[in-house]
Amino acid sequence: MSNSLLVKICGIRDLHDAECAIDADADALGFIFYPMSPRFLDLEKARHLFHDLPKQIMKVGVFVDEPREFLERYIEELRLDYLQLHGHESSEYCSGLDADIIKGLRIRDRNDITSAADYSVAFYLLDTFNEKEYGGTGKTFDWQIAIEAKKVLASPIILSGGLNPENVAEAVRVVEPYGVDVSSGVEISPGVKDHMKIREFISRAREARSNCDRDN
Repeated sequence: MSNSLLVKICGIRDLHDAECAIDADADALGFIFYPMSPRFLDLEKARHLFHDLPKQIMKVGVFVDEPREFLERYIEELRLDYLQLHGHESSEYCSGLDADIIKGLRIRDRNDITSAADYSVAFYLLDTFNEKEYGGTGKTFDWQIAIEAKKVLASPIILSGGLNPENVAEAVRVVEPYGVDVSSGVEISPGVKDHMKIREFISRAREARSNCDRDN
């Protein structure tokens, strides 16, 4: 992982966008397998896309409240590195899967942090709560909750929710998360990435982390 900061570009739907993110030094790509999302990627297209991706890039499948058998099929067919579970999945559900888990938490207040403290997962991804959407809202939440989450949660946090090239440096400076995640903040329209914004986002995030490391 470059510069001690994990950078994940989510909502990838085609090879052109994936190659841009990889060339810009992203660590991970997120692929959304939630049918209600405007960034939905079906399994057949994912098979073709994954065939052309370099093995070293971290591939994260994003799911919302799916049956365990459904996830097992995707794990087997796509060789996903991580499952990002972004719904109401319980700690028991997460621990019963044969895969590394990123648990997405949709943040309204501090209770959303304390109620998830018993999960045994690789990472937590903190996103903004929206009643109708599971991610990709384009809105931030109170970063003080993310700072508190680093003390309460046993696993590292990935900060998401409304990040973009204009605010990611501040987010990294204020929160000092393990990683950052972006989808709508680097898009022209839902599911269509802006390559200049991808490059700017990654560059500014990495520069901010380098500055934090130097100051510390």
